[in-house]
Amino acid sequence: MNLRVTILILMLVSSGFAILRSQNPKSYALVIGVSKYNDPLITSLKHAHKDAAAFAEFCASPSGLNISADRLRILTDEKASYWNIVDGLDWLKNNAQRDDHIYIYFAGHGDMESKELKYGYLLAHDSRYLNYLILMPFQTVLPALPYRKAGRDFLMHITG
Repeated sequence: MNLRVTILILMLVSSGFAILRSQNPKSYALVIGVSKYNDPLITSLKHAHKDAAAFAEFCASPSGLNISADRLRILTDEKASYWNIVDGLDWLKNNAQRDDHIYIYFAGHGDMESKELKYGYLLAHDSRYLNYLILMPFQTVLPALPYRKAGRDFLMHITG
């Protein structure tokens, strides 16, 4: 459980056909930071929620990504429950369009189910120690997001 996950996944996929792209793509961000876990067997972190807040500030800043408040979701600690994260991913899937930019930031614990299966999990605030059967591995989430269909920019940063 002491596995610390620091993964930067940067996928810059471009279709190469600028004519087919929208003139005004929008940006969406789902920012998650979990320092405190409900299960006492999962070690708390000191700065994950602060890291998420700093990234969210960068997302909203005119000198940063300049994402409007209605296209930015921030979930920290208790608000970063499994179902709120699923709702946030559904929000991205239902609102982001073909040419939009999607940013997902997660600061918190991650773990592997087993070395043989190679499934990685992001631990929500209400995750239970070594019981990931109800959790969705993030590998199953990515294909459902619009960037897969579009060939546009996608950034996912995971740190813990």
